Amino acid sequence: DGLQIIDEMFSVQRRYNPEIFTAESGMIEKSLGAFLKEEMFKRGIFLNLNPMTPVRDKQTRARSIQARMRAGGVFFDYGATWFSDLQQEMLRFPRDVHDDMVDALAWIGLTLDKQYEGLTAQEAADEQWENEFDDFEDNFDGICASTGY
Repeated sequence: DGLQIIDEMFSVQRRYNPEIFTAESGMIEKSLGAFLKEEMFKRGIFLNLNPMTPVRDKQTRARSIQARMRAGGVFFDYGATWFSDLQQEMLRFPRDVHDDMVDALAWIGLTLDKQYEGLTAQEAADEQWENEFDDFEDNFDGICASTGY
């Protein structure tokens, strides 16, 4: 139901205030576009829409998130009620009929590729070291606890 999808988009906007909404360009333009635009004006809430044209098949689209996962850049809440279903779907992909969650992850990966360049392992380690060093500097007043100098 188009109205239900649009209501959910506004609910997500209010709750999480995402920087961007990605959706297949055909879906927005053909089925929801005019109604979504009307609702944005009516509600005074404007979503930052990022329509993307589908790239080939779902397997090809999933390569981006797969690379981030291999690099250790994707984290899951293993205790969440939905995680076991997602895990099973990912393990069976692409040989199962259920692939909607994997496809949603694929779109996240494609959006991240378009918006943010991922860090290399060395850049991530450097960033972590800088953050730890900054924490040390913030707590260091220049006086040695042992000598008092």
